[in-house]
Amino acid sequence: EIQTEIPGLGSKSSVAPMVAKTMSLSHLEARYKDDIHIYTDGSTSNNGSTSAYSIPMLDTFKCFRLSHHTCSTSAELHAILSASSFIETFVTPSNWVILTDSKSSLELLQGMHLRTSQATILYRVQLTLAQARLHGHNVRLQWIPSHCQIAGNEEADHLAAQAYDGDAMEATSFTSGDAKFILRHLRHLRCRQCWLRDTSTETLLPYIDPDFELPPHTGMKRKYDALIHRLRLEVAFTNSFLFRIKRRDSPRCECGEPYQDVQHILLDCERFRHERRRMEIRLQILDDRPLSLTKLLGPWPTRKKQDRAMNIIHDFLKDTRIVYDY
Repeated sequence: EIQTEIPGLGSKSSVAPMVAKTMSLSHLEARYKDDIHIYTDGSTSNNGSTSAYSIPMLDTFKCFRLSHHTCSTSAELHAILSASSFIETFVTPSNWVILTDSKSSLELLQGMHLRTSQATILYRVQLTLAQARLHGHNVRLQWIPSHCQIAGNEEADHLAAQAYDGDAMEATSFTSGDAKFILRHLRHLRCRQCWLRDTSTETLLPYIDPDFELPPHTGMKRKYDALIHRLRLEVAFTNSFLFRIKRRDSPRCECGEPYQDVQHILLDCERFRHERRRMEIRLQILDDRPLSLTKLLGPWPTRKKQDRAMNIIHDFLKDTRIVYDY
């Protein structure tokens, strides 16, 4: 039995973390009160991949590095496999529930997609669970929301992070998905190194995004995406740029200032004063940094804040018609 939802919870982002925690714990108490709870977690970073599980009722845990860098879903599946192996070797037949915040892992197990790059690990998990059932164990799997301060899940997260510094390591099969993941990672590193090496220090990029962290696709429509990157590269169709390529007779702005460049239209131009103030107030709710080119065109600390900031900047570019004129 695999459950990928908490009844009544819906999207985790639509409720406060405390509400998600309360609803999740209430569901676990009602449905899995007599089961032994196993919390699992997998982690992937630039330092490699790790997996872990924690069983608070038995005061037992395990954490280990994987033998090679893999995707987060594969790391989560290896954590589930390790937990399943523990159940299989447990002497007393018992009722168990494996709790994970990786909905994608459970959906793969539920559908048993043999054509996916994770087919090998999926087969191993299902085989181990089947053997555990033959030994008299009853095993269920349940999704729980992440980052809601559920004690067992937080412990599993901590163990997975701790495993990066540990010596324990388990060999894992190298799949085609792992090969693609590593190639994408290397491509990204090489592209960034090449980009940073060849980028002129006279452009804005070394100041607003020195590590090249802003994603190419910001979540907005293509014309807004294109404008954001033209602004970052200082090739938006400002009068100063058009004057430089001999498409304008003067770099002067329509507001009367002598030089219309990216900084001027985004931060200084009097024509957009009211729209800019409205944008500044909305952005201040997300981040108390003063309004600057780095705040508008650089990366934000989290993807959630990045998306919300881009929605606000989208409205500014639309209301001022910058998206149509530049």
